[in-house]
Amino acid sequence: MKLKVQRYLIDYQHRGGTTIILVTHDIEDAIALSNEVIVLSSKPANVKAVIAIDLGIGKRDPIEARKSPRFTQYFARIWDEIKYLDDE
Repeated sequence: MKLKVQRYLIDYQHRGGTTIILVTHDIEDAIALSNEVIVLSSKPANVKAVIAIDLGIGKRDPIEARKSPRFTQYFARIWDEIKYLDDE
C-alpha cells in the first residue's frame, strides 16, 4: 500500500508540476521520492546537508529507485550525516 501511495504522489507531482515537501525520518522513502534531501541538525534545527538525488532511472518510481545501484550510496551518505546528530 505504501508503494502505491508513493507512486500516486509522484504521478501527481508530474501531472501538476508541483513542488512537494515531504518530511520523513525514513531514509529510503526520502531517497526514493526526492530530487533533493535536506538533512537537519539537532535542535535548534539548522540545515546540515543538502544532497541532490540522481538515481539514473529516468522517470522516478519508488520501486525502481530502490533497485538503482546508486540507492545504497545515497543511503550511506545520508546515514553518515545523521548518525552523529546525538553527539552535537
